[in-house]
Amino acid sequence: MEQAELLAVVERVLWAQRDRAGVAWDIADVTAEDVTRASRWLVSAEQLGLGAFGVSMLIREIDRLGACPAGEQAVRDGGSTADATVTIDAARIPGPVALAVAVRRLLAASVDTASRAIRAVSIENVGALGILGLAARDVAEQGLLALLCARAPAMVAPWGGNHAAIGTNPLALAAPRRDRAPLVLDYATSPISMAALKAAASAGEQLDAPGGFTAEGARTTDATEVATIAPDSRIASLTGLAVELLTRSTTAQRPEPTSSTRSALLIAIDPHSFGAASFPDSVADLAAGWAAAGGHVPRRFDEGATTTAVEIDETLVRTLRGYADEGATADRSEP
Repeated sequence: MEQAELLAVVERVLWAQRDRAGVAWDIADVTAEDVTRASRWLVSAEQLGLGAFGVSMLIREIDRLGACPAGEQAVRDGGSTADATVTIDAARIPGPVALAVAVRRLLAASVDTASRAIRAVSIENVGALGILGLAARDVAEQGLLALLCARAPAMVAPWGGNHAAIGTNPLALAAPRRDRAPLVLDYATSPISMAALKAAASAGEQLDAPGGFTAEGARTTDATEVATIAPDSRIASLTGLAVELLTRSTTAQRPEPTSSTRSALLIAIDPHSFGAASFPDSVADLAAGWAAAGGHVPRRFDEGATTTAVEIDETLVRTLRGYADEGATADRSEP
C-alpha cells in the first residue's frame, strides 16, 4: 500500500473519532496539524516495522474510545499555546492525537514566551500513545532537548519482587545534533511491552528470560500464564520508578490501574536559554565518542522511510477503511 493512501485513510479514521467525541476535541484545542502529525507517526510505525504501534494500535484505541463514558474534558493550568504548563485530558481523544496536541502546544510555548528555558505538557487519562521517539524527535528538530515518558497501569514487578508495582513505563529522550537527525533514545523500562506480551500469549509462545510471574507469584515463561512481567535489571526497574515519579508529579492522585488511567509528561529544555548555543555540536561529539568507545548509537530514527510503499496486513486495512467510512461525511478542514 502506498504511504500517501494509508496516511489519508488514517486521517479519516481520526476525524471520525472527533465526530464521536463531541466537544472533547474542541476543549483540548485539537487542530488539523495535530491530526496530520498523529497520522504520520502511525504510518511511520508501520514503515519502521513496528506495527504493534501503528494501525493495529489505532484500532485498539478506537475500541477504548467506544467504551469510554461521556464526560467533560479540560485543559487545565492555562489553555493558550503560550502557557508554560498545560494538562490535557485525553479520555475521549486518541492517544497519538493527544500527544500531537502536546507537541504543538509545547513548541508554540517555546516560541511565544519570553522565558522559554523549560516547558512541560502533561497528558492524563490517555490510551496508547504509539512510538514516543517519533514525538521526541519532532521536538528536538526545533533545537530543543525533549524528554517524554509515559506511565501505564501496574504490570511490572520491582527488582526483587514478584507482583506488579509499575507499568512498562517507556521513556524517550531526543537531542538536536549537528549536521544529522536528532539523537533519539527510546526504550521501555520493562523487558517486554504489553503489546508483545499479548501477541506472545495469543500465539501460545514462551517468553525469553526474565519472563514473568503467575498471579500467585511463581516464575513462568509461558506468556498465557504471565500476570506480572519480571523486571530486566535493577537499573531498568529504577528507571521505571523514575518515570512513575515524573508522571505522578502532574496528576492529582493515583487512579485505579485500568486502560484509561495512563498518563504522560513531555518536557522540553531550550539550550539557548542557558547559553548553550553549541549544544548540537556537543551532542554530535558525544555520540561520536560513544561510538568510538564501542557503544551503540541508536539510529532507528535517523533517516526517513526509504520507500513510499507500506507493508501492512490487508485485514487491518479493511477494518481501518470501515472506521474511516463512518466519518466520511464530516467536515475535515479544521476542528
